[in-house]
Amino acid sequence: MFKKLDGFTLKLIALLSMTIDHIGVFFYLDSGWRIVGRLAFPIFAFLLTEGYRHTHNRKKYFLTIALSGVIMQIPLFFMQEPMFNIFLTLALGMLALYGIEFKNYFLVGLILLSAWIFPFDYGLYGILLIIGSYLLKNRWLLFSIYSLAIAFLSQYTDHLSVIQLYAIAALPFIYMYNGQRGRSWKWFFYIYYPLHIIIINILATLVMYLKQ
Repeated sequence: MFKKLDGFTLKLIALLSMTIDHIGVFFYLDSGWRIVGRLAFPIFAFLLTEGYRHTHNRKKYFLTIALSGVIMQIPLFFMQEPMFNIFLTLALGMLALYGIEFKNYFLVGLILLSAWIFPFDYGLYGILLIIGSYLLKNRWLLFSIYSLAIAFLSQYTDHLSVIQLYAIAALPFIYMYNGQRGRSWKWFFYIYYPLHIIIINILATLVMYLKQ
């Protein structure tokens, strides 16, 4: 398969997928919108592991993701969103990678338990996918089977919908990754997440009000 997609392009694909997903959620649209949205998290999980491998300052990388997640949670709190946002899930996943690298399996187990108990977006499935993306890089057949298996199990461990199985459709995009970072619009991606949710929520509320 041709390696044509850099990290920047993968992020754009994930953001587009995520936006379509959230439009489907807030406007109560059919499941097709949610299916398209399944592409986003596997790509974000994979890019997190690439960032973890190649960053020169893991502490700064972790704090950037974690603090962004905390800040993003504030508007979600006022929107009465019960889930911890995806950046907090990614930060938790990065801690799991640290635990694996330094063989701190107590930490890894604690993180998996936390992801299962507390309302992190994508929950236990999300952390397992991050771990799989890290450990099974370039072992694409095994990673495909693993991804499908944990997506199936997520219906029972995280109460995710059966449409989570469509997350496997993200793998061809990941397999086309060429190992290059591409353009760096670093803060755009951090700002876009809360901004697009706020805008979509306002528009959906406005549409519901006009229908009354």
